[in-house]
Amino acid sequence: MSVSLPDGVGRAGSLLRGAGPVPVDDLFRDRVDESGPRRPRLLVVGDDGSADDMLLGDRSDAQIQLDEKAARRAAGALHELAAELGLRHSSVDVPNGDPLARFAAATAFGEFTATYLALGLGLDPGAPGPAERAH
Repeated sequence: MSVSLPDGVGRAGSLLRGAGPVPVDDLFRDRVDESGPRRPRLLVVGDDGSADDMLLGDRSDAQIQLDEKAARRAAGALHELAAELGLRHSSVDVPNGDPLARFAAATAFGEFTATYLALGLGLDPGAPGPAERAH
């Protein structure tokens, strides 16, 4: 599941809370043959950049407050929640620059991650999805 912050913080938090606390685990057990439940992981990709980034255009202090600060607070709250629940969490930085280049970098990271996970799960990442089969 993916969400846009700060608007999607409630949905992401609900998913993380639904995972519950991490059970005590044997570090040395063989995980290759297990098909146990998968645990969610919080991954925050990028942020809204620096508040004084001129490439983002003219914005009032109110817009900056809503855009950057609210999204960063939401991301911080999700990281705290994941840590509280014992879930793995991390962030991926997107390089500063033109908004289109930042979007492309974030999208490329998502595409790479989805392909990598599909291959790891034995799925064909090039197979047509449900919407593509409807033609």
